[in-house]
Amino acid sequence: ISLTVDKNAFEGVSYLDRAALVVTRQELVKLETLIHAMLDCTRDLAGAPALAAGVKSAASSRSRSQGFMLPVMDPDHLLGAFFAAASLAVGFLICIYIDPPGHTGWFWMTGIVAMIVAGTQQLKASVLGKSIGQASVIGLLAYVFIMPQLSTFVGLGTLLFISMVVVCYFFTGLFRMAGMIAVINEISVSNPQTYNFAAMANAFIFTIAVFFFVFAMSYMLRSPRPEKAVLGLVGRFFRSAAFLVARLEPAQGRPTTILGRWRIAFHWQELWSLPAKISAWGRFIDRKKFPANTPEQVQDLVTNLQTLAYRLDELHDAGGMGQAVSLTRALGEDIHTWRMDMANAFDKWSRHPDAHATADLQGSLDKRLDTLETRIEMLLGQTDTTELSHEDGRNFFRLMGGIRGVAAAAVGCAGSSGTIDWAQWREEMF
Repeated sequence: ISLTVDKNAFEGVSYLDRAALVVTRQELVKLETLIHAMLDCTRDLAGAPALAAGVKSAASSRSRSQGFMLPVMDPDHLLGAFFAAASLAVGFLICIYIDPPGHTGWFWMTGIVAMIVAGTQQLKASVLGKSIGQASVIGLLAYVFIMPQLSTFVGLGTLLFISMVVVCYFFTGLFRMAGMIAVINEISVSNPQTYNFAAMANAFIFTIAVFFFVFAMSYMLRSPRPEKAVLGLVGRFFRSAAFLVARLEPAQGRPTTILGRWRIAFHWQELWSLPAKISAWGRFIDRKKFPANTPEQVQDLVTNLQTLAYRLDELHDAGGMGQAVSLTRALGEDIHTWRMDMANAFDKWSRHPDAHATADLQGSLDKRLDTLETRIEMLLGQTDTTELSHEDGRNFFRLMGGIRGVAAAAVGCAGSSGTIDWAQWREEMF
């Protein structure tokens, strides 16, 4: 399908609306490219010939070579690795100098549990320890009162079968996993079968102690309360957005130093990765403690944050295109003022996500866009349009469409933030 634009329909349409149309057309072309790639992949898997080539992928300006780049690390992954290493080291010292029940198990068990918690930071170690503890109590009771009465492998096999059926049928999630671990570890099988209550009780105490030790160490990561984690992640998102929008310069004005490129790459990574993390943490917020904030509100916020990331990416790509010098010089001050306004708004949201009411922000941005629209009309009225190539016009409209898209996405974020009771999440709950 060829997307052609009817120039007659442009009569009476504002320049920013034309820019929005140009950006929309560009996104539809990108979508067509992705659909062709998916179809080719599907046909290749099915052994069918690929479709006729005719659509080429347009690479993002961030994917093009920018010279040497320092590796960009995820701060949450780095913190998780440090937490796991620290837990392992402290567990080793406990094993050497205290020698509690479990003995050398403190060296390897703390490392395993710490890596599990570091990999799924939304899962509190206390919740995992509680599940393991309850299942271990049931397994210990079976080990003490039921298994000594069994004298044949038929009876032992029946007990193991019934235990596993009960665990798998009546429990789900963490409790099912904890129950299966208890069946395997607590109801140990050997030939000849012997029973040692002291050894099993020590193993029970060791297991519970390790989980609560890792829970105490988990405060090195961040507060294990999910509402506090969401507050921190939202603040990080808007700090990165403020940094990027303040530095969305034309391609020739972008930093060329290694450190400057690394900082921009780091904040782009934050912008793309944080919405998914906010969504994951939001699912663990206790709705009973915070009835005013529903999971649907958190998901709506995540959707708007992801939209803002896409719109900033579009504006970044548009700024990387070659712009007509006469247009960028004349509108440079207005675009710079708009960028600073957006950067200040994002910076304020990083500390107080409910700082701007939707109506106030909408009015402020509409006023700024109206001023920009007037300046564009005056500029084009004074400029000989024959001096502008078709490519210059298309790139300029993409830039204006990117500005409008970021403004609309910011209003969406303000709307979803306004529905959340942030003060309730900031309160300390005991």
